[in-house]
Formats: sequence, structure tokens, C-alpha cells
Amino acid sequence: MLDLPYRFGVTPRRLATEFPLPGSPERCLTRTAVQGDDGRLWMLERLAPAQVARREAMGGLLAQLADPAVSGPDLARLVPAYLPVDDASPHKAPKGSALRHVLAADTPPHAGYWQLSPFVPGAEPPRPDYLDHAWRGRAVAALLLALHRAGDNLPAGLPPAPVPPLPAFIAGLHEAVARRMPEAARRLHPVRDALEALPDALAAQPVVLAHGDAHPLNLIWTPGENGDDTPPRVAGPLTTGPLAALRGVIDWEFAGAQPVLYDAANCIGCVGFEHPSGLGRAFAAGFTATLREGVEQYDLAGIPADTLRHLPLMVLASRFGWLSEWLRRSDRDMLDMELDYCGILLHHRHRLAEMWAGG
Repeated sequence: MLDLPYRFGVTPRRLATEFPLPGSPERCLTRTAVQGDDGRLWMLERLAPAQVARREAMGGLLAQLADPAVSGPDLARLVPAYLPVDDASPHKAPKGSALRHVLAADTPPHAGYWQLSPFVPGAEPPRPDYLDHAWRGRAVAALLLALHRAGDNLPAGLPPAPVPPLPAFIAGLHEAVARRMPEAARRLHPVRDALEALPDALAAQPVVLAHGDAHPLNLIWTPGENGDDTPPRVAGPLTTGPLAALRGVIDWEFAGAQPVLYDAANCIGCVGFEHPSGLGRAFAAGFTATLREGVEQYDLAGIPADTLRHLPLMVLASRFGWLSEWLRRSDRDMLDMELDYCGILLHHRHRLAEMWAGG
């Protein structure tokens, strides 16, 4: 396996097995940490053939986002872009190959498809304590606003997201639930009724660059101070403001063009699923306030309050992705919890709209 990093221009020293790198089969087959001869750490991923096209597209997008001229220095440093296959390698891709950020290795025992990216160490947010960390909410909101601006600067425009539009996805899932779990479908009827307003809510939103799976566990955090109750103190020209709380952003598989509230809905929906009280605690307050107000330090404009009033409906719509996951796994316990959570979101949606939009 240590012969593979050479193909990306990295001279390896050893496999850094002391850094376990969990990953789901939907994202990659394996993940292995590798230390280079300069001491840097890298993440080597093996891909299934069906994942190659999407990962190649991701490689191109992340290469652009890692450019400060596109994203600004504060966001660019958070993007662990995939290394391109080394053109100087004697085993470079065949002439005319469409692969630039994925290595197609043809020599056993490691024949297959591979990618290499920086390994970014950091701290996971403490669960459920992070629900009371307003600084984390401000950091995630600043990240989303920075992504929106970066999307405006992409040379080829916004790439399409590799997922179906929300209304079509929700309709198809509801049909699947009705066939397999009629009682669950009955519990979803009031939610479906509320989501009849979703097309109008989507039409009222501009389309921006979205991460596609934004939530606190897909971010690599700088350890906080005083047991994580206060944000980290860091030094350096690129580590000031709310984004200083972050060291990296991972799992970009679903990145692409989406409505402006798409990422925000997924994030705050995951926060509330930790515990419904999280919808109104410090993380959510810091998150929604920063979305409204923007971040002057980075010259990031906020999202208008009239648009933010659609956020509870977008959260409700976003939970159908999780319903699909529990249905796929035949996990009835999680499905029941999700249906209960949807009921809470439905019941409090008007109050949440007032709170998150600033009254």
C-alpha cells in the first residue's frame, strides 16, 4: 500500500495506524492514515468503481475551493483537497484518461481506485453538550455563508448536486413508506400536508453552493477552552473570527447547487435530533443569528429574515433523507424516533420561524 502515495507525489514513511479513520461503504471502501517522510499525515481512500465518477468531480470542485482566490483564505484553509495524480509518476494515468484526482492502479494486490487527501486532526464536539455552545453555531453559519460566496466565484459556475430535487424525493419516499409501513405513512400525512407549501418556499430562495451534508459531526473542530465552553484561542492571520473554531470540512459527496437554506436545514435538523430542546438552545441561537446578520469580519452578507422564515419547513423536508436511511436499514426504532421528531417540528414550526428569523 505504501507504493500508492508516490503516485500522488508524496513520499511515504509509514502507515499511521494509530489514527483510525471510520467511514461508511457509501463513501469509500477503506480509509487509511499515512505519514509522509516530512511528517505530514494523509488519508488514503480506496473507492468502489461506482464511486469514481463522483469522486473525480469532487476532486475538481475541492481543488477550486482550496484556492484562496475563489474562497478567500479563511475558507480555503478548511478544504482538504484531493491531491492530483502526479504527472511525473512513471505510472501516471494513460494518455487521454479523464481521471485527474483519482488514481486507477492496475498492479495487484492494490489494483483499484484511490484518492489521497490531507489528514486533518481535531476534536469532535462533545455530545450533547455542544447544543449549548453558541460559538459552534456561529462557526457553522459562517462556513455556510462563506460557501455561498465561494459558489459565486467558481469559474464554471455551480456544479449540480448529485441528489434529486426535494419535492420529487419526498413524493417517492412517501410512496415507498406507504407500501412497506402503512402506519408510518399515516403518521406522515400531516407532514405531507404542511409540505405542500415547499415548492413556493423553494422558489423564494436563491440557489447557492451547498456542502450537501452539513452538520457538526462533518466538521473538524479546534479544541475549545475551559472544557469547550468557550471558543479556542488561536494565533495567526488566517485563524481569526468564527471560522477559527474549525480545522477542516469533510464528506463533500453531496456538494452542489441547492436552495440557500438547504445546508442550514440539514444542520439545525441534526442539532434538534440530538435533543428537541437543541432547536432553541445556544448553538441554534448563535447559528441563526449569524445566518441573519452575516459576518462583517469576512464581508459575508446574511440571509434576509423573510427567507429564514422558511427554515422550519426546510428542516421538516430535510428529515425525509433520514427517514429514507432508517427505512433502508429497516430500523424501526429510529424510524419511530424520526416520526416523533417530525411531529415536534410540525407542531412548533410557526414559533421556530419567528425565533430563527429574529421575531
